[in-house]
Amino acid sequence: MNFKTTLVLLFLVAAVIAGIVGLEGWLPTSRERIEADASVLAFDEAKLDHIEMGLADWKSFVLAKQGAVWRVTEPYDDVADPERVARLLKELREMRLVERMKREEFDDKAWHSTGLEAPVAKVRLMAGRERLASFWVGNPGVLEGTSYATMEGVGEGEERQAFVLRTGLHALLKEAPLLWRDLKLLRLPAEKVTRVRFISGDGQIEVAREEGERAEWRLVKPLQTRGSKERIEERLAAILNLDVVGAELATLAAGPGEAAVGGGAPTDTLKVNVEAGGASYELTITKPAEGATSTTALASHRRPQFTISAKQAAMLWCEPNELRDEYLARVEAEAVRELQIRSAAFPEVDLKQENNLWLLRRNGRWEPANGDRVARFFETLNQTKVREFTSDSAAELTPYGLDKPFLTLSWLEKESEGKKELLFGQSADQTGFYLKGGKEPFIYRISADVLPNFPPDALKWKGRGVMRFSQFDLKKITLAIGSAPSIELAYNAVSAEWSGRAGDQDVTAMIDRVKADALAGALGRLSADDWSRSLGEALKALEKPAVRIQVALQSAAQAGAPMKQHDLKFAPTQEGQDTAIYYGRLDEQPDVFYISREALRGFLKPVFKDDATRR
Repeated sequence: MNFKTTLVLLFLVAAVIAGIVGLEGWLPTSRERIEADASVLAFDEAKLDHIEMGLADWKSFVLAKQGAVWRVTEPYDDVADPERVARLLKELREMRLVERMKREEFDDKAWHSTGLEAPVAKVRLMAGRERLASFWVGNPGVLEGTSYATMEGVGEGEERQAFVLRTGLHALLKEAPLLWRDLKLLRLPAEKVTRVRFISGDGQIEVAREEGERAEWRLVKPLQTRGSKERIEERLAAILNLDVVGAELATLAAGPGEAAVGGGAPTDTLKVNVEAGGASYELTITKPAEGATSTTALASHRRPQFTISAKQAAMLWCEPNELRDEYLARVEAEAVRELQIRSAAFPEVDLKQENNLWLLRRNGRWEPANGDRVARFFETLNQTKVREFTSDSAAELTPYGLDKPFLTLSWLEKESEGKKELLFGQSADQTGFYLKGGKEPFIYRISADVLPNFPPDALKWKGRGVMRFSQFDLKKITLAIGSAPSIELAYNAVSAEWSGRAGDQDVTAMIDRVKADALAGALGRLSADDWSRSLGEALKALEKPAVRIQVALQSAAQAGAPMKQHDLKFAPTQEGQDTAIYYGRLDEQPDVFYISREALRGFLKPVFKDDATRR
């Protein structure tokens, strides 16, 4: 190749490179195209305050934002369905351009199939008088989840552009305007409701609470007492689930005893006033006729008169006693730090909760309490219903025995300054039992069946644990049954091995390690079935124990710790009989416990190997 030819080729290469560079500078990059496509669909949602929609039947449909609430302002004026509005805003926010189109790319038939000549809706997104975006939505596109659309430019004189959009707007905008009405008469979060009033010709009932799911309801009018959480929230749920089945323009708001619209024959009406989040809403509901499936209602925050479900509305008519708390008390056991039980027959029972454990004060010291009994105590208070609301006045307590209560329960809750109190009384003929809150005037009749769960005897609250030890601390177990030779089992915690003697015989080879470990574990968790008040009889029986078990312990965690000997004695509750229940006593402790025959037999099972016991 000669020099001249080489120069021509170099010139052509340079021209091609220059052309490519120039073309790249003139054509938009992929990122620029994406940004341009996004700007076509973008609008400032923070500024958006109303949405105008011209539907296929040329009727206007307008959504307007008023505060935090969207309303339908045309073709009627009412609160919009928030879920449907949220879907619309989501679809508008997530519209994505799939492809740009030009009219000349379609023949007449194909263009007609896009639906852009007679669109499903013409949509304008507005901020006051400012137009944020404007587009028409046509038929669904060929690709699933797409629609044809044309969009006007925001600037003056900009040409309308056609697109294929990835959006579900077509199906949403095709729905009739009436479907955009909120079909819940009153839509509020239940946990935000703090007060409800029921006002009728018979009077007013008012319930209130602090805001929050766990706040307690109180009946404020006509009485001031605890409210029934279940029954009040059942009514609240009915209020918040009143379904609209029809609506028409209300020309005159009804008052109590008047027809819902325009006068006419008197009707039973109920005004329901609901307070939530600092706002107040009032519903006026006509009492459903017998057998009716619907009734009418007005709402202070909405213009139409509504037809609503009779089933939900009917339960709003109630008496004050229906909303009273019918349980003995409402107590959160975890929040109680002190508990006292006072009676005329026994010294005061004093309990306290520390680190989630209950302790009982006896003989001048704190010891573990019976956790199961404490749990049963609170369970009884929270789950037992009163038999009847007897009196709303405490002017006369004597007929109910409450002037001198035979039992008083009191407790102090964490972060509370004053104690709560329940007084128990009995009628003079001893046929009726009554309950009164310490500072409340109300008297309730109760069943005597609850009283065994509030024993006034401190011994009943004593923890059932008799002996607790770790097998690492165990040195020796000696079992003596009647007059038979005692069996002595020695344990080496280091090697985890057992050795033993039965009388003068070495029985180490006969010991079944698993059975011996089971015996040690059962003794280390020994619990009483109950504690005995028949102390004289029990001590006399235990002078001749049927079974005696001695346990030697030495702390493995403390070098040179002293050896401790514990002596367990068991005797039948009837001398010379194998009774179902036995007395038991540990060392010389002042309390005697009961243990079942089956539990005692568990300590007496042979610890020898099966073949050894058969020899």
